[in-house]
Parts: sequence; C-alpha cells; structure tokens
Amino acid sequence: MLRLTTFLTIALLSILPLTGCQQAQDAADQAQDTAGTAVDQAKDAATDATDKVKETTDGAVDQAKGFAGINEMKDGVTETISSVQAGDFPKAKEDFAKVQESWGSVSETMKDNKNYSAISEGVTNVQASLSGDNPDSGAVVGQLQGLLKNLGEAAKG
Repeated sequence: MLRLTTFLTIALLSILPLTGCQQAQDAADQAQDTAGTAVDQAKDAATDATDKVKETTDGAVDQAKGFAGINEMKDGVTETISSVQAGDFPKAKEDFAKVQESWGSVSETMKDNKNYSAISEGVTNVQASLSGDNPDSGAVVGQLQGLLKNLGEAAKG
C-alpha cells in the first residue's frame, strides 16, 4: 500500500506542473495575439499619417507651382503691354504666346482659385484681340491690365 500511495503522490505531483505549463502557454499566446493587434493598429495609424502628409505636401507643391506660373504670366503680360504700347504687335503676339504657355501649365492647379474663370476668360479675350490683322492697342492694353489685376489677386490666394 505504501508503494501505491508513493506512486500516486509522484504521479499527481508530475501532472501539476504540466497544468501550470499549459496555463503559461495560453497566457503567452494571448499576449502574442494582443501584441500583434497593437502592431497592426500602429502600422495602420502610421500609414494614415503618411498618406495625410503626402496629400498636404502634394497640395503645397501644386500651390507653389501655381504661384510660380502666375508670376511668369504676370511678367509675360507686362512684356506684352510694353510691346502693344510700342505698336510692335508681332512681338506682342510672341510675348503673349509665352503667357498662354504658362497658363496651360498652371491652369489645372488653379481650378479652385476664385480668379480662375476671370484669368481663363482674360487669356482667351487677349488672344482673340491680338489675332486680328489690326488690333486695337487701347482695347488690348485694357484687357491685359485686367488680366494682370486678376493674376495679382490670384497670387494672393
């Protein structure tokens, strides 16, 4: 009987650590799952933050390109005014072609600007006025000055 009791005691004592090991393994698995979820959430948050920074940066770059293009246009309009006032319409047409080229490159970035329509219309009107054989210099200068005003307002934001 003593042998049986000793055997049962040893067997019982051998099983108890195995039960504790299983509980420790379950706790470790749960901790690993929780850590994995936290890592996934952190990755998602980092991706979202990166996307927002990229959007903001892209918007700022587009806006800067738009302002640079506006400044080029203003310079071209000023040169066109000088050429028209000097009566040099071939040169004025050349100068204004540069304005149109600049407008073509910045018009997309300007779509949200409140002066977009006025600038677009001004470019079209000046181009039409300069395309004739004998442009009215007073009318063309007035259109160019209006365009210059709208460009200045657009540059302010």
